[in-house]
Amino acid sequence: MDSSLDALVTQARAALAGKLPDSTGANAGPYLGSAADELITAEVSIEGRVLSLSIDPSILRRPLADVTAEIQAAINGALTARPGKVDFAPVADALKAVREQARTELTAIVQAMAEVEQHVRAAREERAGSSAG
Repeated sequence: MDSSLDALVTQARAALAGKLPDSTGANAGPYLGSAADELITAEVSIEGRVLSLSIDPSILRRPLADVTAEIQAAINGALTARPGKVDFAPVADALKAVREQARTELTAIVQAMAEVEQHVRAAREERAGSSAG
């Protein structure tokens, strides 16, 4: 694949993964929550995926039901720390730019292929004309 098309695919994948540069730094995270006097801490992504969970071994002396409730509380705290509304406009804008650039690149490729086809036909007709004469 052409390197410019590779770049377009990379840009599209980055946009879909939400890895666009954020010039404002707003809503960048991390989104943290803790429980049991910070013996359990959780970090989640903007999408709500758990990125890390840290459990101090000393809490494991407690009953399992209590530990799991504290883990849930830490994760819920991290989820609550996320902004209420995620702005997908930058992703949409990036994908639109990638689409427009891809359209330009693909148009150039199709035009180049048409020119090659014309040259091949002209050469074939020239050869056929010189063979017949």
